[in-house]
Amino acid sequence: MKISSGLLTGIFVIALFILLFFTGIAYRQMQSLKASERLISHSYDVNLELVKLFSSLKDTESGQRGFMLTKDSMYFRQYISSWMAAQNSMDRLKVLVKGVKSQETTLDTLFNLITLRKSTLEISMQLADGKVIVPESVVQNMNEGSQEMEMIRTQINSMTANEKELLAIWKNTYKKDINVAPITYLIVILFAILIFIFSFYKISQDRTELQKANNDYLVMNEQLMFKNTELKKSEDRYHLMVSEVQDYAIILLNNEGIIQNWNKGAEKIMGYSEEEIIGKPISVFYSKEDIARKLPEQLLKEATINGKATHAGWRIRKDGSRFWGNVAITTLRDEDNNVIGFTKVTRDLTSQKEAEERLLEYNRSIEKKNIELLASNEEIASFNHIASHDLQEPLRKIQTFISRITRENSEHISEKGKEYFARISTSAGRMQQLIDDLITYTHTNRADKVFIRTDLNSLISSVLDEFKPTIEEKKAVIRTEHLPTLSVIPFQFEQLFTNLIDNSLKYSRQNVSPVITITSSIVDAHKVPGATLTNPKKFHRITISDNGIGFENQYADTIFTLFQRLHGKSEYSGTGIGLAICKKIVENHNGIISAESIPNEGSQFHIFIPVEV
Repeated sequence: MKISSGLLTGIFVIALFILLFFTGIAYRQMQSLKASERLISHSYDVNLELVKLFSSLKDTESGQRGFMLTKDSMYFRQYISSWMAAQNSMDRLKVLVKGVKSQETTLDTLFNLITLRKSTLEISMQLADGKVIVPESVVQNMNEGSQEMEMIRTQINSMTANEKELLAIWKNTYKKDINVAPITYLIVILFAILIFIFSFYKISQDRTELQKANNDYLVMNEQLMFKNTELKKSEDRYHLMVSEVQDYAIILLNNEGIIQNWNKGAEKIMGYSEEEIIGKPISVFYSKEDIARKLPEQLLKEATINGKATHAGWRIRKDGSRFWGNVAITTLRDEDNNVIGFTKVTRDLTSQKEAEERLLEYNRSIEKKNIELLASNEEIASFNHIASHDLQEPLRKIQTFISRITRENSEHISEKGKEYFARISTSAGRMQQLIDDLITYTHTNRADKVFIRTDLNSLISSVLDEFKPTIEEKKAVIRTEHLPTLSVIPFQFEQLFTNLIDNSLKYSRQNVSPVITITSSIVDAHKVPGATLTNPKKFHRITISDNGIGFENQYADTIFTLFQRLHGKSEYSGTGIGLAICKKIVENHNGIISAESIPNEGSQFHIFIPVEV
């Protein structure tokens, strides 16, 4: 069909206008993308500057505290430089949020709070610079500063949240533009290509039609020859692959189940050579029991009906040995859908089957051990009952009668007799303590462990209240950092803190006031002694350190063993069970406990509890 010159010109003009239209759209989208990128970058700059500002404020507080504690000019310089950094961040933020009404309002509030915080810090520095520091004034000033920092943190979080909302909007705009832009560019390119192709086609239409027909014929001929060659190569590769496969027995059967083809994998698994097996039925691989229940015929029938049949079971090799075979039989049909044969693929899974049986036996063994463990727990429960009642009752009577004898008949008892009665009373008390510690230790093995989200600060406060008389008697100093809130067994963790603080107070040096420090941090698993690849990546580390008598580090592991003592009973009281109880409690929380010490300098006990995901 011939197209007139006027119509052809009209088509080109319309196509050109369409091309220019989509080119304009593409240009506008490019500008929009650039604008979105600038806005996203701006949002990230605001968030980064907020982080820098808060960090500078924290550094200012650090310099202030250091100067108040040490009067060292280095901390004063840190205080000044941190304020300068904070001021720079404030100036930068003022420029960044200019024009954003909501952020400008929030920033003004933030600057007012920072100015107030600066005034509070300057008052603190003036108090610190004075000759006499009034503790009440310092504490009041620190409390006000803490409240101000919390309000600053709230304002910064508010600005960060606003920036996140703006960032989400800008990212959404950017995403829309970036998704639409390729389509627009593609349309422009397609229109350009279409114009070119149409032009070329119309110019060379008459000349190329004959050449195209001739070329089509040559191409079709070459493609046909190429496909025939590739088909021949593919068939050769397939037959070679099938024959060389070693891990699978691939067998070709006729429609009656007689073996017609056999690969090397079948020879390896079954033990028959190709000459020995060709022409035999597949029943030669089945046991007498399977043949009696006609399993081979049933599998061929199932494959004929469903197109495929699978089965796993014991098969027989040429030498009579068994192997666990996973079998898949597939039906082969001709163009008229008549069955012309079957392919049978068998895989030797004997090793896997034996491994499954070993695993089953292992599970039975585990189940048996669990039953034994339950019985052991029942015995422990019985022991607890005996220890709680039958063992303690005679001890209480011994202590009661000794007390009555020494109180009512002290004038008739010689000094030697009084000494003997005192030793009996001491031994009975030690036995009472030993029974109590054993009961506590066995309680840590109980299965009914209920984990509760617990503020460890409240547990420490409760424990320190119990030790208040001892702390006052020894003039001990207790320093406690803020501890985390964890999922723990509360009474066990309270016992853990009790035992460790009792150790620090008990093993203090003579004429030296005990100083006990309790700290908390989060550490990586590679810093945890004894942690393995199966442990979590991070741990809460709670450290209780003291300035007591310490011990040699070679005993750092043995002190957690039941009844292990490093000192005589006459020097320090105790049963040698307390640290074993600590270890058992930490293990109940999937944690690790370790110790390190320097003689006559002090000890550190580290409790590592996995960070909850």
